[in-house]
Amino acid sequence: MSYLNQQKIKRITPVLDSSFSSQAIYSNLVALSGCTVVDYEPPSGSSVVIYEASIQISWHPDAQGSYLNSRLQTYSSGAWSTVSNTSLMVGAWSGLFDENYYTYFIRHQIPSWTGARSLRLFARSYNQAVDFTFGRSLDADGTVGSGARPHVLVYAI
Repeated sequence: MSYLNQQKIKRITPVLDSSFSSQAIYSNLVALSGCTVVDYEPPSGSSVVIYEASIQISWHPDAQGSYLNSRLQTYSSGAWSTVSNTSLMVGAWSGLFDENYYTYFIRHQIPSWTGARSLRLFARSYNQAVDFTFGRSLDADGTVGSGARPHVLVYAI
């Protein structure tokens, strides 16, 4: 059994994107940004903000590998900037066709701030040999589906 300790965790903000559809991700394409954006203002007295995202990627269109490079970004003064120490690379490479599907849970803990900010998960593929599709599934009947949309949760402690 798990639960959220309401005495310590403050201002829980979920993000649900009901208009989500699969998107092929290439090395020169910003991904995940629209469906993972959240506007958040930590309550006073908070020491850290936690940004959590559950995402799904698949091997398509490159069956030999899928490498997701992601980072947490904030929006300030008209531009997005990467939060220090939030870069992450996950995935797999195979000399053979692996055609794998992956579900990742990504959690970033960053210092709290004053005022409202926008946060997003920025991602791209590592290079053009390991492109992937964000939100693509193989359904039980063998057909390709749209996969799971991302689940994002932001809260302060």
